[in-house]
Amino acid sequence: MLVMKIIAALLYLGGAIVLTYYAVRAYQLNGYFPPKADKTAKVAMLSFFAGSVAVASLSFWTPLASMIASAVLEIATVVIGTVGIVRLRTRLKFTPRATRLFGVAVLVLGGIGAGIVALSESAHVTLTTLPMVLSMHAVLMRGIAAVVNPLETRHNRKQAMPRYAALYRDDLIRIGITGSFGKTGCKEMLAAMLAARYRVVKTEGNLNTPIGIAKAAESVSETTQIFIAEMGAKRKGEIAELTEIVRPRYAIVTGVAPQHLDSFGTAEAVYRTKKELPDRLPPDGFCVYNGDNDGTLRMYRERVGEGICAGERLLSENTVRAKDVEATSEGLRFTLLAPGRESEVFLPLLGRHNVVNFVLAATLAMHLGVTAEEIVTVAKTMRPVPHRLEIVRREPFTVIDDSYNANVEGVRSALDALKLFDGRKIVLSQGIVELGREQVSRNEQVGRAIAEVADVAMLIGKNSHAIARGLRQGGMRESSIVFCRNLKEAEGMFGQLLQAGDVLLLQNDLP
Repeated sequence: MLVMKIIAALLYLGGAIVLTYYAVRAYQLNGYFPPKADKTAKVAMLSFFAGSVAVASLSFWTPLASMIASAVLEIATVVIGTVGIVRLRTRLKFTPRATRLFGVAVLVLGGIGAGIVALSESAHVTLTTLPMVLSMHAVLMRGIAAVVNPLETRHNRKQAMPRYAALYRDDLIRIGITGSFGKTGCKEMLAAMLAARYRVVKTEGNLNTPIGIAKAAESVSETTQIFIAEMGAKRKGEIAELTEIVRPRYAIVTGVAPQHLDSFGTAEAVYRTKKELPDRLPPDGFCVYNGDNDGTLRMYRERVGEGICAGERLLSENTVRAKDVEATSEGLRFTLLAPGRESEVFLPLLGRHNVVNFVLAATLAMHLGVTAEEIVTVAKTMRPVPHRLEIVRREPFTVIDDSYNANVEGVRSALDALKLFDGRKIVLSQGIVELGREQVSRNEQVGRAIAEVADVAMLIGKNSHAIARGLRQGGMRESSIVFCRNLKEAEGMFGQLLQAGDVLLLQNDLP
């Protein structure tokens, strides 16, 4: 009997470790919040039902049969519990936070198992109870995360506070940039423009969380004059938290789009979250809004008098805007208009959306004293943000890397840029992720848009069939649609598909 209890306990512990690994992996990708894709309530209900049936049936079996049935139940639970998440696009990164969550979860689950083994009066009770506990893993992980997350938040704030202190000099100009798209590109442009007159520190890459701000704050010295913080969010309240940390006087809102709907729930929730930045500026604060985006234009109108709109389509003489935009495969040429100023600009970047990003950045830079002449000079030196419409190869075929996190606006812009190139056009895409209920319909739209531009579409990931439906609706032939199991298989097919003169667009949140 003791041997059976030990075997059952070891199987339980092994299953708990495997399930916890994949659960923490999913939590890490979702900002350490429970991913909606885990369907916890449904899993819990089915697991409880299966466990109840198992308990009832095992009571009539011999100890050996019970042992075999218990092992089968535990192994089946692990397989069923991981099948939905094993294809997550990255491996678990054992960061300090992930390691703590993993360790706490294994200790709690192991403690439950040990308690059952110790308190069970017979091996039969152990054999029937452990599979039920293991089948409730998703529910238990939610409870563990609900306890651990507030402690982690408190710990991170305590660790970061000394680094944040460098930001609170009275003479330091602090700027926040948020939006559903264009944050990083706009931030890089603004930093380059302001560097013509100021000593600038900015958050690096796409590090737009409290930890990213804390890392950037370490570079702030007594000689730093401007600090620029990119601010990202997947949930309501996160921009407010970042604003509380940075305490910006100036801001840019690049645009609002339906993104991260898995966590936000609705487009209105996205809007309200982005609005947390201008809402929390001081009375003498100044915000630049994208006047070409319906969401930010609405935001500006709700807060008129506390900022300015900028963009390409605006007609008011009191706004900064661009006109006569000419997009080529080498870059963008346009006229930058501001009250009393008119300047010709060449921007060596792909994607017409970069015109609006540039105008937004130029508006705030000029407000802070940078001249139009300095901005035009800086524009010529700008380079694309890595993995955002970045040309990584030109011969014998062209490769455009736009593989960073995708959104609806980014897809349109990337396809518009692809139109500018001669030669056969091939798009590799996994569509748009984190759109909740709109994921299927939005990816069908992506397929129709790709069909208008591309000659061949290579598809990977769970959105492939929705994109393919859109491709067919858009008139693409079945022979031009290529399904790939993963990115590695797609890369292996490049040698067969690509010819001299072709243009390959790597699009949408690729692994």
